[in-house]
Amino acid sequence: MTLALEMRTVGKRYVVGAGGCLGTVWALRSVDLALEPGDAVAVVGGPGTGKSTLLLAAAGLLAADAGTVRWFGEASRAAAVRHAAYHFAAARQPPARAPRSARIHLIDECDALGPAAAARLGEWIERRSGAGESVVVTARNECAAREVVARILMLRGGRLHALETPPSVARVAEPRRSAAAGD
Repeated sequence: MTLALEMRTVGKRYVVGAGGCLGTVWALRSVDLALEPGDAVAVVGGPGTGKSTLLLAAAGLLAADAGTVRWFGEASRAAAVRHAAYHFAAARQPPARAPRSARIHLIDECDALGPAAAARLGEWIERRSGAGESVVVTARNECAAREVVARILMLRGGRLHALETPPSVARVAEPRRSAAAGD
């Protein structure tokens, strides 16, 4: 099966300054991300960790300095235009109807939404995933991300790290046995 979105060893750096006084910051360092059609994932991290940079590169709106990005097996920016849709959640909800050609949705700053809007976003993501479209959302906080998707990745130091999914079944306390009962 062809991957919907494939990012391999993607790096993005920003250079600031002028003349002989330059500084370089790597926002993304060898990022690998692979999404099959229907996958939904959240990328969490603090301010300035590169979440928006990651989504902009995944949308083809920002060229990576290293690595490759492929949309349904194609590495051209024209493929990104055909397949990816970038949404800024703080500005508005993703559209009720997805663009016809978009099969990868990249939603930035989902934790800027209130609880009701987050619930609607979670339902929207579920419908898109059910239709075979892939979704990546970003959030600063893991709790906000868990309200809309189950799979969470942490962006730290310019690299993606998988986070454990909390168990869905709570443990039940067992009654204590007394020492006098012959244990």
